[in-house]
Amino acid sequence: MPSSNRSSGATRTLAEHAVNVHFEDLPPDVVTVAEQCILDVLGVAIAGADEPAARLVHEVTLAEGRPGSSSLLGWPGQRTSASAAALINGTAAHALDFDDVLTSMTAHPSAPVVPAVLGLAEERHASGRSLIEAFVSGFEVEGRIGTAVAPSHYRRGFHATGTVGTFGAAAATARLLGLGPDEMATALGIAGAQAAGLKCEFGTMTKPLHAGKAAANGLFASRLAARGFTSAHDVIGCDQGFGATQADASDPDVLSSPFGSPWYLMRTLFKLHASCHYTHSIFNALEKVRYGVAPEEIERIEVRVHPDLLSACGIRMPETGLEGKFSMAYVAALALARGSADPSWFSDDAVHAPELRALCEKVEIAPSVDIHPFSSECVVRTVDGRAAASTASSDQPSWTDRPDEQYPALLSKFTALVEPVLGAQRTRLIAEGVAHLEEIGDVSDLLGH
Repeated sequence: MPSSNRSSGATRTLAEHAVNVHFEDLPPDVVTVAEQCILDVLGVAIAGADEPAARLVHEVTLAEGRPGSSSLLGWPGQRTSASAAALINGTAAHALDFDDVLTSMTAHPSAPVVPAVLGLAEERHASGRSLIEAFVSGFEVEGRIGTAVAPSHYRRGFHATGTVGTFGAAAATARLLGLGPDEMATALGIAGAQAAGLKCEFGTMTKPLHAGKAAANGLFASRLAARGFTSAHDVIGCDQGFGATQADASDPDVLSSPFGSPWYLMRTLFKLHASCHYTHSIFNALEKVRYGVAPEEIERIEVRVHPDLLSACGIRMPETGLEGKFSMAYVAALALARGSADPSWFSDDAVHAPELRALCEKVEIAPSVDIHPFSSECVVRTVDGRAAASTASSDQPSWTDRPDEQYPALLSKFTALVEPVLGAQRTRLIAEGVAHLEEIGDVSDLLGH
């Protein structure tokens, strides 16, 4: 049914680009990264389903009784409605804070989009090709909106995974529903009224809920638009719209850039540490010097970073595993004492290890606007006067010529996360299915029953 309000401006432009994403026009490398994003989200969601935040959302949501055909990741054999699956799986996908990153929007782009579009694809028995093109549509809409309002949106205190992620989920599911540009623009308008997420929730269960709500709200928006619901004509660019109210300014050139010029998907960064991405350069820098100094020899750990990190991951002494993910001091301690920042080190017990807390006390954070937000400069000083300096950056993909270079590391991560939950055979079958997603005729076959 046509919508009763034709949209114009930035929202309409994005909608026109989004509805014209077709699998056969996608470059092979874009398809590769899309499949990698889907694999990564499946892995972190299956493992994250056992986190307290995901378990509580699962419990409360299913208490209402929502039968359906969409898989609950990490809950073998359980299925529910697409909307309930989006909420539960979206929360699980971000519960470990181990999901992918797009630094231009300072957010986790895939965690809201994959659960929304996967649940709908299963419900509709859509093909793997349809899932890929819908995911790419959502990701590219999300990447443009998020980049256009950055960095002021983030600095104002908004968590773009929740806010901008709602637009991505709406665009992806609207594309899968086959909506035209008017209805797509309307879906984005409805999404804008639901876009929410606050940085003050970092270190709590509500942060991953942002991704779950974005997934569910985006799907809700596209379904309303498909039925003729109305919304503001240009929710992104109008006065008192998303850009005007949630950022100092929005970049019209970014919003209007055609898909492929650039492909934001190709800028995706995949996490190998289960903490806030802002902390990764600190871990990488200090890991380089850990073999040259024992923890008991350390007098002081100097960490020079951009001031933005103080509001995102400045927790000085974490009391919970969740807080540890947003503590530069704790991640620095892990790098020097453990050489690992996998999910096991972000439990409530782990953050209270005496050796790690002693090292946290020795970390001195020095903010500097001269440092790139995803870089750090670190110096470890010992009691006998030695100093070891190291720098690192975490704002570039881990491939050089082709994105399939990073697949072995992603597969290892996926296997380590999923095998304890589903077993070796099921883990291998899912990974193989995602690697050949474009050949699958019915996405509901991917995860099995």
